[in-house]
Amino acid sequence: VQDVAPDRFRQARLGAAELVNNLEGDRVALIAFAGKASLLCPLTVDHEAVSLFLDTVDLETAPIPGTALADALRTATEAFGPEATETDDSRGRMIVLYSDGEDHEEGLEDAIRAMRRAGVVLHAVGVGTVEGGPVPETDPDGRVVDYKKDRDGLVVTSRLDEGVLEKLALETGGRYFRATSSGLEIDALLDAVESLDAGALDAVVRVRYEERFAVPALLALLALLAELCIGDGRGKRLPGEGS
Repeated sequence: VQDVAPDRFRQARLGAAELVNNLEGDRVALIAFAGKASLLCPLTVDHEAVSLFLDTVDLETAPIPGTALADALRTATEAFGPEATETDDSRGRMIVLYSDGEDHEEGLEDAIRAMRRAGVVLHAVGVGTVEGGPVPETDPDGRVVDYKKDRDGLVVTSRLDEGVLEKLALETGGRYFRATSSGLEIDALLDAVESLDAGALDAVVRVRYEERFAVPALLALLALLAELCIGDGRGKRLPGEGS
């Protein structure tokens, strides 16, 4: 969807890439999702590897239409490993979610409870605008050839749902940010990582390449809804079209 420049998908990917490039020492995982979540890269201190996986994310990465947000959050929580339980070792876990907030499945409340039990803080980055935009249909070369329509032949509009993202952040102790073309939210996210490491959770020691300790200073980067571009066209119309 092109209600932000260059479009939602690429804005999210650029933001996630900048965040990864500015992290130091934290273990990072990468998850992509639309109708189903996929763990593209497990937790690693090799940020170059994460960046390579991030570069490969495209609309074919998550070919199932829809937005299985709860499934993505469960996958992200599980990425921290079987030790992600309600113990002191569960401190220092963060999920950064890039999404337009649309949710076409159920289970968000269960996912929130699972994150809280595992000591996971979620920071949400909203991508898109509340006014929204039409959902493009593209040819094999990526050129827009039409726009998705509903059963009545009306153009479908996808809109940023900030309420869902704010709820996820609030109920896990995180914050909500609106994605910007200048990347102002990146600095705030990096500050949040520093706060998580240094103060809010009793000075958790960060995992570095030496792997001197099995310390839980972990970051799961939950990124890149294919839904940001493709949508699934459930009952959303352009303003002024139809009744």
